[in-house]
Amino acid sequence: MNKNDRIFTPARRINQALTASIEKRAPRWLTSDQLTALGLAAQIRAGAGYALSRYNRYALPLVILCLVLNWFGDSMDGTLARVRCQPRPRYGFYVDHMVDIFGSVALMGGLGFSGFVHWQTANA
Repeated sequence: MNKNDRIFTPARRINQALTASIEKRAPRWLTSDQLTALGLAAQIRAGAGYALSRYNRYALPLVILCLVLNWFGDSMDGTLARVRCQPRPRYGFYVDHMVDIFGSVALMGGLGFSGFVHWQTANA
């Protein structure tokens, strides 16, 4: 059997977080892709908030709000797909990692531009 003939076996997931019951009651119009987009947009805005905080420290509450929205979108997208029996394990895995990469670059770039940390530290 070559490696292309292997069958993908999804991992068993158990969600016992404090927000688990809320996560299962999302409105029908909301999709997992919309939550992924929310998470990415929020992380990019958090990076922009860090960059703006170089000039105005009152941009930092924006960073906090955006990081909460990022957490919400990133943690809910897969859960919503599983609860609605719409899992796409390979697609979801790929998209989640790409979104994390782009979001992290934006967040750390903004942090480096903020002056709170040295530019090389933020981009290490």
